[in-house]
Amino acid sequence: MDIRLLEASRAGSTMLLHQLLQESPLILHTNALFSSDNPLHVASSAGHVDFVREIVRLKPEFVKQVNEDGFSPIHIASANGHLEIVRELLRVDQGLCRIEGRNKWTPLHFAASRGWPNLVKEMLLVCPQSLQDVTVHKETSLHLPIKNSQFEAVTHLLVKLITLIIIKIKLALSFGQSTKMDTRLLEASQTGSSMMLHQLLQENPLILHTHALFSSDNPLHVASMAGHVDFVREIVRLKPEFVKQVNEDGFSPIHIASANGYLEIVMEFLKVDQGLCRIVGRNKWTPLHFAASRGWSNLIQELLLVCPQSLEDVTVQNETSLHLSIKNSQFEATEVLLAWIKEKKRDDILNMTDEFGNSVLHLATWRRHRQVVEWLIRFGNNTTGGTLIVNAVNKSGLTALDLLLIFPSEAGDREIDELLRKAGAKRANDTFEHSTNQQPMDTHCTIENEDELVEYFKFKKGRDSPSDARNALLVMAVLMAAATFQVGINPPSGVWQDSDLNGNGNGTTNTPKHVAGSSILGSYNSVSYMLFVVFNSIGLSLSLYMITILTENLPMQLEFQLCVIALYFTYYTGLANMAPLNGTRTAIVVLSAVLPPTIHHLVKLTRLIMKKIKRVLLYLSKYFR
Repeated sequence: MDIRLLEASRAGSTMLLHQLLQESPLILHTNALFSSDNPLHVASSAGHVDFVREIVRLKPEFVKQVNEDGFSPIHIASANGHLEIVRELLRVDQGLCRIEGRNKWTPLHFAASRGWPNLVKEMLLVCPQSLQDVTVHKETSLHLPIKNSQFEAVTHLLVKLITLIIIKIKLALSFGQSTKMDTRLLEASQTGSSMMLHQLLQENPLILHTHALFSSDNPLHVASMAGHVDFVREIVRLKPEFVKQVNEDGFSPIHIASANGYLEIVMEFLKVDQGLCRIVGRNKWTPLHFAASRGWSNLIQELLLVCPQSLEDVTVQNETSLHLSIKNSQFEATEVLLAWIKEKKRDDILNMTDEFGNSVLHLATWRRHRQVVEWLIRFGNNTTGGTLIVNAVNKSGLTALDLLLIFPSEAGDREIDELLRKAGAKRANDTFEHSTNQQPMDTHCTIENEDELVEYFKFKKGRDSPSDARNALLVMAVLMAAATFQVGINPPSGVWQDSDLNGNGNGTTNTPKHVAGSSILGSYNSVSYMLFVVFNSIGLSLSLYMITILTENLPMQLEFQLCVIALYFTYYTGLANMAPLNGTRTAIVVLSAVLPPTIHHLVKLTRLIMKKIKRVLLYLSKYFR
């Protein structure tokens, strides 16, 4: 979305909106080419009624657009309790009260779950049938307020269930658009004035032929943005070559019409040439890609009736139309596409992958679209013998189940997990282990030298699960903690077994002053002993720090932290008592007080220093190359 248009939407400034329209009269029409969010989504969230009213007047089609998160403007307004905005949207189309969004939630579901009683009442007046709508979890609008303790909303729903009289309110839709452009031809295209067009042709019969000399946009591009069917029909009759022209932004007229959902205009273009349904535009997008990403299901039907082969067309990112509909949470479009895939027995499309190796099952799992995952598994298993590859691995080495488990998000994960596992889904490392068990000789033969063997056993992100890495790190940290603790309380050379406060020994040897239990090494060489204590203490502190991080959020955290504190106290008490009778003991006491609480900051500082050293070395290597 244009930054200034986004700013106007957030601020609710109709003055700024009209200023932008004067500068670029097509700014609202071009929005669909670059973003699934439109100004109504932003203004509905912010609660700007006047701005919403003006946008609805200028571009009523925006009210039905669902963004990539699966929400239309009325879903957002209902969730935030903006009653006046909901009324404005319902004036455009009362059917919006039953429009389905993410997880099949309707506006009434949002209003009821958030406890907006006036909004619930308004919804039921307009569309009492929405009482029977259910979410993907089979929850009605009565389930949700009870679940969320919204008692006032429950009261309204119960009263309406018993006493509601269905009232149909017919509202008029006012649509007006005032535009002004420099050239009269573009002005005629923008306003859809066939009369002005013929007047211009009388004055200059070659005006349609000379237009290409000055602009890559033709009247069909402009009229397709504005949705003027009659004007488009007349231009196509006069100059059919315009239908194939691609403008400087990489869009042909049929791309623009498809992005805006103008079914009749698209049909007019296809009458000229059915091959237009596969014309490639910017980033290799076809009209079907635009229709699927924006959720225009009727348009998808028409395009596939003319050209079902376009199902297999991919963008420059190797995304099919099914990838785009799932990626942008267009559930109805996804259902239509899957129905066509089933009818044409093209379930191989289900296994096509994008530039990152993600299949549509990867995307549906990543976006947490439970109903889409269910459709994919059902269609993939029932179309032509169950050829959906549920254990496909993307370029990061992850299956769909890996994406679900590695990046948990919400309660719906459990249902998706069950669906995937019932379909035979596995994690990538489980699939890898299975394949190596099936062919042990092949694996042995491929690792011929020591370097390959070392590389084979290195940790690989994607192949090896994070839980396995965590367990390995935990084992190493525990072993290091045990070793450093044991060495600390049993120092090299041992401890004195007697006390000698004079330092004379037995007369034959010159022994330093010492007491029983103190370190022999520390008595003879306090510097060496102090270095031993410092580095051993760092090792113990780091290992305990690793254990603390790796066990975070596990049960009995208080008990574990008390154990760590007790271990520190025991260790440093032992070191202090084994230190010789000089300044070493004081240094150890200070170390015991400073090192444990600062180990985290020392680690961060060390990482920062190492990064800077690497940058310097990289710079020097480039400089002396």
